[in-house]
Amino acid sequence: TIEYLGMRTQLLLTLDLEQTYWRTFLSEVRLFPEVREFVQDLKSAGIKTAIITDLTAQLQFRKIIYFGLDDVFDYVVTSEEAGFDKPAPNAFNIAMEKLNTTTDETWLIGDNVQADIQGAKSFGLTALQKLHLGVERGTGKLLPDASFSHFTELRAYFRKQGWINPLKYSV
Repeated sequence: TIEYLGMRTQLLLTLDLEQTYWRTFLSEVRLFPEVREFVQDLKSAGIKTAIITDLTAQLQFRKIIYFGLDDVFDYVVTSEEAGFDKPAPNAFNIAMEKLNTTTDETWLIGDNVQADIQGAKSFGLTALQKLHLGVERGTGKLLPDASFSHFTELRAYFRKQGWINPLKYSV
């Protein structure tokens, strides 16, 4: 942006603006209700979990810690580690190796049609799409196997299937 404004590169200012952006982002963004409880349900049922995320490890670790999720996921795989953004198979391969699981017993929960749903489908995973404001629903060959709007719905479905225990947690 600085260069687009006709100025020369200014590294200190650029780094300061980047930090200001992420501080502001984190102060305004909100975690979807019952995400932490859902992941804790999975953990209590012995189901291993991983986050597959684009961007750098430093930024994503910051967000995970900010949301208080650093103690509930077993693994985090970033595009920085994988060398490519989703939907490239690299991050999915790394996550599957870390989880020591097969594609037929692994589900991906995501919201982005191109990155998450396409990535999951091309890798042979069951794809669940989180729908919320600004998210395009997958259609055609990118139709998710299931979709939901609130993690409350997903928790109820997993409990009904007997996959998780109906435990209550404090956040």
